[in-house]
Amino acid sequence: MTTHGRSIIIHTSLMLVLVFTMALSGCVDPPAQNMLTGTISFEGQNISFSNATAYVTIKDASIADTASRVVAEQTIQGLSITQGTNSTFLYAVATGKLEQGKEYSLSVHVDVDGNGNISQADYITTQRYPLIAGLKTLDAVVQKVSGDGAMFKIFTGEQSGSSVDLKTGEPVTIRLEENPTTGYSWNMSFTPGLELMKDEFFSSADTELVGAGGVHEWTVKANSAGQYNVSGIYKRPWEDITGDEDTFNLTLNISS
Repeated sequence: MTTHGRSIIIHTSLMLVLVFTMALSGCVDPPAQNMLTGTISFEGQNISFSNATAYVTIKDASIADTASRVVAEQTIQGLSITQGTNSTFLYAVATGKLEQGKEYSLSVHVDVDGNGNISQADYITTQRYPLIAGLKTLDAVVQKVSGDGAMFKIFTGEQSGSSVDLKTGEPVTIRLEENPTTGYSWNMSFTPGLELMKDEFFSSADTELVGAGGVHEWTVKANSAGQYNVSGIYKRPWEDITGDEDTFNLTLNISS
């Protein structure tokens, strides 16, 4: 057999192998799904729980309607952490629905007691984690809703639409970003029976220049059992409501 003949046989064999391999693999690999990955770590010590469920949620920060804010979510079931072990877990949430040019945010709720609400045993993100389409990694930290001995409950705009279980006399703080230098402010409403313990704005800069925002905090408590509500709308006081404003809503389930 000539060298030319052997070359033809080898070439033909390689082509057959290639065709056979493509047939087995479906010819074309499916496109990889866009994913945001990262770690969720726990602030504090003595972290211990079993069979918890974590909800890792991406919301559209520009949409005022709470019901339509969620654009992507991953549910992680069966989470367990033993005291003294590594208190970090990984997440991966699909980002295929995120649009270029829009701003989104990441929030995490680790539901320890399994009741679906944010309650004393749970862990939540208490700071804002902004993200945009195309971002690949983002780490977040969660804090316990109640600490050992003293209650620690802070809710941000990321928890808007949540329901929280509390005891009578137990304080809760709402912390929302605000920029009064532009004329915008939060117009808050509290169900009768809620005691307003604090109403204070904290500037993020030592200046009153336009653009220097900060956070506004309200701390409330209820001295009687029942269901209460805290709601707010972010707008200029002299402007009419259009439906495009940012809103906040939190339900408080108070038991004795």
